[in-house]
Amino acid sequence: MTSPFLLTALAALIAFLASPLCDTLPADDDEIVAFPATSNPAERNVAEINFDQQVFPGLVNAADGRRRLETQVKFQLTEIDRACQLTEAQRERLTLAARGDLQRFFEQVDVVRRKFDAAKHDQEKLGQVWQELQPLQNRQARGLTGQDTVLAKALSKTLTEEQAKQVEAAQAERRQFRYEAGIGVSLNAMEAWLALTNNQRQALTKLLLDLPPPRVFGQYDHMLVNYRLASLPQAKVQPIFDNRQWQALQQFLAQARAMREHLIEQGYLSRDENVTGPEVRP
Repeated sequence: MTSPFLLTALAALIAFLASPLCDTLPADDDEIVAFPATSNPAERNVAEINFDQQVFPGLVNAADGRRRLETQVKFQLTEIDRACQLTEAQRERLTLAARGDLQRFFEQVDVVRRKFDAAKHDQEKLGQVWQELQPLQNRQARGLTGQDTVLAKALSKTLTEEQAKQVEAAQAERRQFRYEAGIGVSLNAMEAWLALTNNQRQALTKLLLDLPPPRVFGQYDHMLVNYRLASLPQAKVQPIFDNRQWQALQQFLAQARAMREHLIEQGYLSRDENVTGPEVRP
């Protein structure tokens, strides 16, 4: 099993590369709308900075956001190449597809930016614009190379059957490793207020690793782990804790179960998904 040190290190890397940002912007790119220009340059500058920081949390401007996304895409292409040894023609085709995904994303950002510029002085409209930012943030958290992307479609048409199997195996290994990291982050947070023994930590980790990795990854990985723990059969979870710990855990479990709808909206769960049986109840 992966050591706690490696899990903590990977969790830190995940937090950096996938900082809060399942998932596409409503298809309004074809609308032609005339937006008034902002009269005050200083006001426009402050507003643009605010907009960029909302779209790219943790970064100063869109240029930094583009560099971060380009780095993420480059990393994924490198991983694919390492897994199945692409030919030069395959590499060029996949690189072109990934660039198309980046271009499409930034076109969507520009659409929302224009709406933001037009609504800066209207709080009601501005609230609607902020809601349109969330899908953009979520896409960044998951990466721009998911199943609904140009790159994903290009992969299915570009790789040989053997290469596709090699990539699938590598991705499965990486997803499992990231899931382990999410479990480590969640249990570390739990230990901050509920002292766990090493045996308890190992038992909880084993229960959670018996479940498959989640559908997606992003800023809510730890939340999914908490939800899964709260949704496991009580008979499997309660014996791990003493009576004092179990009572202290009830509020945590209730809060974790309450996140189900949010996790569905973010693509972590399907609406009919069940973990392994009746939820953990006090």
